[in-house]
Amino acid sequence: MMLIESGCLSARTPLGEFRAKPGDLLCFRPAGMQEHSIKGPAVFHQAHIDFAPPPRHRSTPLLDEYGLLPPLIPLGKAFAEMRRVFDTFCLEITQTGSAHRLRLRAAVYEMLAIIATVLKPDPDVSARMDVWQRVRLRLDAGIGAECRVEQLAREMCLSPAYFIRAFHRRFGVTPKAYHTTVRLREAVRLLRGTEEPVKSIALSLGFASTQAFIRLFHRHLGVLPSDVRAGKDAPQPNEPPRNSLYRIDDHLLPPGTPSTWKRRYYPDGLPPHSPK
Repeated sequence: MMLIESGCLSARTPLGEFRAKPGDLLCFRPAGMQEHSIKGPAVFHQAHIDFAPPPRHRSTPLLDEYGLLPPLIPLGKAFAEMRRVFDTFCLEITQTGSAHRLRLRAAVYEMLAIIATVLKPDPDVSARMDVWQRVRLRLDAGIGAECRVEQLAREMCLSPAYFIRAFHRRFGVTPKAYHTTVRLREAVRLLRGTEEPVKSIALSLGFASTQAFIRLFHRHLGVLPSDVRAGKDAPQPNEPPRNSLYRIDDHLLPPGTPSTWKRRYYPDGLPPHSPK
């Protein structure tokens, strides 16, 4: 593989002649005859990779949906990401030890993933969790403590006021309102599904006192925790806005999981809400 950063390269392979410009990736397949020449000053990365052990070491990777790697791939916006992976490859290849070998192998798989994305763009392939999703997950995980907006804002180098406005713009509620909703939903779940005393539930959810918990519960839901424990109908707290990239606290199986895996890990059938 040759990643062209500047200048132009010409390549002659059994599949034909190609001209690579900055931002292109050349993929030479193993062959008896192939050449490349440089037109003027050029900067490029080059990696020789065996994708399989002998006797298949001269095989070209075959990507299920796309076939064999094409000789010339214009990377476009993916160039910077590919260059980062090549940098990792070059840094790790001279190192020894398991950690470096694993990073090196991971870099190769990442190269192939970038190529697959370029060959058939998929908006979900490059999905990334943004910083606000991470903040939301912090609030989800911190139901046992007060919502500390100042601390979260400081970690993001933002003022508390700007942090609150940005969170509201992203999710439609303030951080405190979101955190309160999450805590109330957990409180209702514990009251209906466990025998824990109200005092223990209040402490586990980070309230300073049972009275503070009861007041907030009644203010938002219109009933007392003891009413819910006694089986009285109560309005369920609104589902907090998610917009998450993946489901939380759910058992996930990769798509296309072989039936043998299902039999091995779930001999009594798939768990509820799992993809079939």
